[in-house]
Amino acid sequence: VDSVLSREGQCGEVIRALVTKYLALSNEEINMWKTDPEGFVQRADTENHDPESFLCRATGIDLLVCMMDRAQENVIQCLLDFKKSVLGAPETDDGERLLIRDAVYRAMGELLAKVPNYVDTTKWYLEEIKAMLISANTDTFPQSVMKARAVWLIGVIAQDLRMNLWEEAYQLTAQCLNSADKVVQLNALTSLTAILAQVLDLQPKPDEQIDPLLTDFDNQEDDDFDMADEDQMDPSSKDSKDDETLFNDQKRIIGEGAGVVLEKCFQMIEGFDEISSVVRILQLVAFHVELLGSNLKPQLGIICEALPRIWSTATAKYSATDIIWLSRLYTSLASVVNHLLSRLNKAATEDQRVKNVIYPLLNHIFSTKELVENLDLAGDALGLWRTILASGREAALPLIAHLPSLIRIMSREEHYFLGFSILEGMLILGFREEVGIHWDGIVRCLYQAIQRASPAADQGDDEATVRVGSGTEESRKPTEDAMVGMSLISLVLQLYPAQMHASLLPVIKLMSETLILTIGGGGPQQEGVPQQEGVPPHSSRPGELRSLMGSYS
Repeated sequence: VDSVLSREGQCGEVIRALVTKYLALSNEEINMWKTDPEGFVQRADTENHDPESFLCRATGIDLLVCMMDRAQENVIQCLLDFKKSVLGAPETDDGERLLIRDAVYRAMGELLAKVPNYVDTTKWYLEEIKAMLISANTDTFPQSVMKARAVWLIGVIAQDLRMNLWEEAYQLTAQCLNSADKVVQLNALTSLTAILAQVLDLQPKPDEQIDPLLTDFDNQEDDDFDMADEDQMDPSSKDSKDDETLFNDQKRIIGEGAGVVLEKCFQMIEGFDEISSVVRILQLVAFHVELLGSNLKPQLGIICEALPRIWSTATAKYSATDIIWLSRLYTSLASVVNHLLSRLNKAATEDQRVKNVIYPLLNHIFSTKELVENLDLAGDALGLWRTILASGREAALPLIAHLPSLIRIMSREEHYFLGFSILEGMLILGFREEVGIHWDGIVRCLYQAIQRASPAADQGDDEATVRVGSGTEESRKPTEDAMVGMSLISLVLQLYPAQMHASLLPVIKLMSETLILTIGGGGPQQEGVPQQEGVPPHSSRPGELRSLMGSYS
């Protein structure tokens, strides 16, 4: 293989064969584009994201990437030479040249993920891609093939464009939502979602708290430290500053166009037949709400007006849809509402139109066995529940009916973190009697959660993530589930009468054993095994243990 790729001419022949025979649209796909554009895009997504896909195009892309690993410079040059020859060839009546050009651009876009800087994206955008986005005669097939590809490429290269070009590319992509070709519309939704995800990645993170004692120690250790030298203080500070400026600029631009984009998104829902297309729309809406937060108040009316329509469409039009896609639809809808509530709080929960979606959505998820057993969807539903609690007792009242579902979910050893947080919130809001009805189930869940956090349990590598379902983040460890469980126990001991405390004794005993093992760094000292240096025996730390256990004595 290496010899073939290194020989003059043979690499180019392989590239040409890959692009024309593997990456170009087939007659079947062309027919599908014309007759079932939503199905075409859904198939393309499966082809892109399924690692076990053995479809012709996915296999061709895999081979192209392998060739890059073997002979990167030669493969890139041959691909660029082939693009040049395709652009210089005369147009054919059957549109074959156009389809080959689309395939070449597809190959170039796929390789950008492998080698980000192998092509000058600014030059490519200005000289070729921009023209395809602007052209007025590319809204119907077959000319729309190139517009669909150009929109797709914007999602790949946008983050590499300088600010003025980024703004232009974003606006041109948003305008493609008005295309007469549904493939162009759906590609525009995907690229806009990718752009917003890239902007969210730039969002400044909260500054970490620095221990002043450690800072003083570091300064004493290095007498030659130059406080005036900013590069020595923090080499990444300039990049962080630049990222923050870029984030604010891009967020402003997205906010300025949010009203038009969201209104168009909601209009498009009625014109789509596939549930996957509606999921795509809701994902873009959710990213807007997450990014813009309270800045989205001018568009709150548009969103609140659309949500009931989406819910009605979902229940009437897609009720018999495959359960996997139905779960994705409800997950996307829950994500939109969750972000809306967390960012706008009572401004959203007090709007009757939002209420007409929140509670029916949760009722449907928790009452449908196939849906509530979906791990991700159950987590999204519980996350929405927890967010609703921040709006107060009145907003939480309709959720009392779902307490049995919450206990069942946690009994499957799933979502302890969210579940215990919800129970604590319900108690704080005054639902003592309603929560107390489920006392036995809650105690069992507390015992299970703390048992999983014990160092005596077989957890494997300390750095490994916990079994899926312990929280909304895959990296959440069992100790975090147990800690929120301990917080719940502390509240319960204060709120409930002493006669209910007896049932907690096994949990508290297990908790104390877990704390002893955690403080001591392991199990009891074995005879003949020396005590680890720097770790005192368990009995030498009664003060710390008493402090941790004070609430439970």
